[in-house]
Amino acid sequence: MRPTNFFSSFIAVACLVANAFPALADREVARTAIMDSAAVMRPVQGPLQRWAAIRVPDSVAGKGSVALVVGINNYQNLPKLKNAVNDATAVADMLRAAGFDQVIVAHDPDDRALRATLGEFNAAAEGKDIALIYFAGQGVRLKSKRLLFATDVTLDQAKAGIALTLDDLQAAVPRTARVKLIAIDACQDELDADPKARTEPMLPVTENAPIFYSSTPYELAQDGEGTLSPFATAFVRHFAAPGQGIRDAANRVRDDVVDATKGAQTPVLYGYVERDLQLLPSGQAVR
Repeated sequence: MRPTNFFSSFIAVACLVANAFPALADREVARTAIMDSAAVMRPVQGPLQRWAAIRVPDSVAGKGSVALVVGINNYQNLPKLKNAVNDATAVADMLRAAGFDQVIVAHDPDDRALRATLGEFNAAAEGKDIALIYFAGQGVRLKSKRLLFATDVTLDQAKAGIALTLDDLQAAVPRTARVKLIAIDACQDELDADPKARTEPMLPVTENAPIFYSSTPYELAQDGEGTLSPFATAFVRHFAAPGQGIRDAANRVRDDVVDATKGAQTPVLYGYVERDLQLLPSGQAVR
């Protein structure tokens, strides 16, 4: 779960089951699954070995750019956040200034509204060249699943399979988009109290859109002491830079967040991204 800085110690215990957080040794296991110096993850080895992104020819990709930006503060059954809505607003403003044709924004949606908005994005992004989803809010891992919470979902409902999943977000991004990215500013701590569930961190299988997570497995994503989270602050700064490729921007975001959190949080990009692939339309700068 994503705690606020002010109540981080309290929420880290209260958000989840009492022993949901791994020992330091488990965290080190998780960190070894991450390429510590590269912005792009290698494919998962073994039966899950797949590459995330196959280049879509320009003749297939459409024109235009669409983004869905979600920020959730006011949780009914989980600790509230103070910056997720601000994060979503800042990212949406950056994308509009950068020339995105359509930016769909959802502040504090419940589960029904969030799923409806995801469907709206899917319809709007069909046939477009660039498709982006940005989610800021509460999230957890449940074994191999990444769960993302709307305002009204409980932990028990999430365990029962009611919460939105990372798979739902990936399914909403059209495969024909030439440039696509899912950015998630949420935690990846484990909801399952069984220590065996934490020994082998599962990496998301990125069959469609690459995924940029604000934290590595078993980490908390910080809400931030100012008006934005560390991840949102860095995302807006570096993805708005002119001519910045997704890989380079992700590297810079990671470095900024590691510095801002004194090593407590490390963003990671899952999936293959070509070095020169840029998120912003025509590589233009934000003014």
